[in-house]
Amino acid sequence: MQQYWQQFLNFWMQLQPRERIMLSVGAVFLAITIIYAGVWQPIHNNVADLQESIEREKKFIDWAKQTSQEVRILQRNTGRSINNSGQSLLALIDSTARRSQLGDAVRRVEPEGTNKVRVWFEQASFDDLIRWVAQIETQYSFSVASAVIDKEAASGRVSARLIIEGAPS
Repeated sequence: MQQYWQQFLNFWMQLQPRERIMLSVGAVFLAITIIYAGVWQPIHNNVADLQESIEREKKFIDWAKQTSQEVRILQRNTGRSINNSGQSLLALIDSTARRSQLGDAVRRVEPEGTNKVRVWFEQASFDDLIRWVAQIETQYSFSVASAVIDKEAASGRVSARLIIEGAPS
């Protein structure tokens, strides 16, 4: 390593003073460019992306709060009807999901005990799923006992596993 430094110093000393100044200015400019392009700009871009992400999440939270308040108001102002259709909980959950534009997304519906149904959705529209949940809660007095919702790659699409609980028979 010392040999390389010695060669560099010999090379440097053979240069004219004007050439040394030009190489020094070029080296400083190159170092500044590398630091800017390799360190500063990526950090700055990541901070900007994170700030945008935070703003999107805040807007989503605000929307979710507003929607939940609307659902509570609708629940208070709308009388809940109990399942008087004569259908089983399993059949009613399946038929309402299919009527709510979730038919293609329903993968499986199976009973769990006497008054619970487990429902699997894949590539379901998040908005349609939430509307459906609000509908079965307000119109049929069902409640979501458990929900696992995973975001899909397609915008607005989710996979969900829900346990829906109906009024005891």
